[in-house]
Amino acid sequence: MNLFTGVPQIKSQVSIGYEDNILLLGSCFSVVLGKWLDERKFNVIYNPFGTVYNPVSISKLLDCALKNQKPGREEVLEQNGVFYHFDFHSDVSALNPEEVLLNIENRVSSAFSFLQKTTFLCITLGTSIVYRRKDNNEVVANCHKVPATYFDKNFLTIEEMVSSLSDIITKLREKLPQLTILFTVSPVRHIKDGLIENNRSKSRLIEVAHIMTEKFTNIIYFPSYEIVTDQLRDYRFYEKDLIHPNEMAHQEITDYFSNTFLSENTKSTVQKTEKIRSAYHHRPQFETHIDYKRMCTAQLEQIKNLQIENPSMDFKKEMEYFSKYI
Repeated sequence: MNLFTGVPQIKSQVSIGYEDNILLLGSCFSVVLGKWLDERKFNVIYNPFGTVYNPVSISKLLDCALKNQKPGREEVLEQNGVFYHFDFHSDVSALNPEEVLLNIENRVSSAFSFLQKTTFLCITLGTSIVYRRKDNNEVVANCHKVPATYFDKNFLTIEEMVSSLSDIITKLREKLPQLTILFTVSPVRHIKDGLIENNRSKSRLIEVAHIMTEKFTNIIYFPSYEIVTDQLRDYRFYEKDLIHPNEMAHQEITDYFSNTFLSENTKSTVQKTEKIRSAYHHRPQFETHIDYKRMCTAQLEQIKNLQIENPSMDFKKEMEYFSKYI
């Protein structure tokens, strides 16, 4: 008896390997996938500007990174003694405007440098419900606890989202013609907006993502939303808040991702990095025991072999740890 509706496994014609540079932007789900890739030693940067949920703000930040464009002092605002920028997450906020600008400059510069060599861009769309400033009608990425009276809340239209994303993708392709772009819709539900509104929002995002795959080449839709909401149709796969997918759900999604984009050779390398990671996190009863020393020596040898095959792999912290016990 089949007790669940499975999402058919897709296999991309484009593979992700350790030679690639992967940039992930968007909602907090980008962090889930970004951490998975990072822990397995891929060349990855995820959410350099913090979490960003709507397509218009994502497009705007990508444009900043592509141009290495920094905001001016007049764009930094203040609320209750905290300085912030409406286009950036509260991670860059500070108690003085100069620090905000420095934080933004560092993040934009880092994203600009990485973007020049990026081969895979993953965009996670979180919501099409946005807040617009009443003074200039601009969509903000983060409200920074500014009173609701300062904004108008509404849905982005499909046309607005397609236009914004199309503009930035065209610019990206001019600079990076071989860039592959993955679109996915976050399975995290925004129920504060209401269940009906959340479903309306997600449906618009799904339609936009598919329009982009039809409009441009080398754009792939990844069904993380469908995996959670259909294949894993059970609250066992959610955290206690019943909103965020839990570790079991993340495992299902990353397994699907691996089977979609990784070659058998790359998956074999991933398994080796996972064994090293497991050994690194294991804490023995007796650290000075000869068996543990032998294990540490074996791990260092495995790291050496992996770095010969993939020189970009960074095992600095693991090597420092294992070296202490030999």
